Amino acid sequence: MIKSFRTKSSIQVLLTGEISWDTLGELYESLIPCTYNKIELLISSQGGDRDAGISILSFLKGLNCTIATVGMGKVYSAAIYPFLASKNCRYAFPDTVFLFHPTTFDMEGEISIRTLEENVGADQLDSNHLATLLKQLSIPINMWNQIVNPQTSLFLSAQLAEQYGLVTKIIPNFSSIAV
Repeated sequence: MIKSFRTKSSIQVLLTGEISWDTLGELYESLIPCTYNKIELLISSQGGDRDAGISILSFLKGLNCTIATVGMGKVYSAAIYPFLASKNCRYAFPDTVFLFHPTTFDMEGEISIRTLEENVGADQLDSNHLATLLKQLSIPINMWNQIVNPQTSLFLSAQLAEQYGLVTKIIPNFSSIAV
């Protein structure tokens, strides 16, 4: 669900719930035409469709304005992609948790969580998405492999996410957001 709060030169967008193609449409309706100097994207999401998440990331990066992202509570799975829309202004509250996990598509196009051994070709699918992720994080693949086991889920606290470069700064309140 998307809710937005506008001022003359900025907009604060609250992204909650599932990441889907509808989420992309709602963001488009909220932000186009983009007449804002800055966007604050506040995210609390259990994740959803990974490809929709990547498309949201591409859409946000295509806007001609400064973006700050804020993790609130949970930024799981596909919600990490919109969170990465900012390069230097990625914030999280101290209690925020980030979730990475292997995902694949079954024959009906539904997303399911499975270990990579259960899926032929899953490693290629995950490596394509991993490249997108690592490009945004500027983490070398060898460091990533030390952090993440590609066959299991990984929960990162805000503190660990900051240590690994996912979060720029842990903030105590909204007034601490600097764009």
